[in-house]
Parts: sequence; structure tokens; C-alpha cells
Amino acid sequence: MPFVDKTIIINQIEYFSLCTADAVIPRVNSYDEPLHAIYRNSIYGQLDNYLSSRKEYAIRDFLANVNVNYLQLSASEQTGKAFANINTPSEADEAIRLSGIC
Repeated sequence: MPFVDKTIIINQIEYFSLCTADAVIPRVNSYDEPLHAIYRNSIYGQLDNYLSSRKEYAIRDFLANVNVNYLQLSASEQTGKAFANINTPSEADEAIRLSGIC
């Protein structure tokens, strides 16, 4: 996620500070962004147990065992850019192009 957005992060922190959930995960439409989430320190023991007892490490499976609140965000150019992932060389080239670095 090379284009994190300060406004989204501030909104996420404010939302997190008002709730008692173990995690606050942004959601755009029906797509969750668990790598852009805020997690309470108190679940680290549960996470360690989960990771040490499995061969598969899907974060969504772990999240089914903790208290999660979803921060619903509208699909927009801002959220599309903020949650863009780079998984391939062509996606990296596109991110560089969009950034205006080169």
C-alpha cells in the first residue's frame, strides 16, 4: 500500500479510540483491508497461538476469533489509491507512474 492516506489513518485512529473492539478494519464496499487495520496489543498472545498452531496463516481466519469493528469507507479515488496493493512488477510500474516519481 504505497499511497497511504493521512485522512483515512486519522479517521481510523479516532474510530478506534471510541470503541472497545480488538481490531478496527477499514472496509470499502464489501472488501476488507486487514493489513491496514489497527489491532490492540491485548490480542498478540492469541495471534501468537494462532500462528504457532497452524499451517495456513489467513488473517481472516484469525479475525473470526476476536472482536472486530469495521470502519465502512466509501469507494472513491482516495480509497482506491490508499488501498492499492503492489503484488507484481507491472503493478509496481503502475504505482511509480501514478506517483509521478519517474
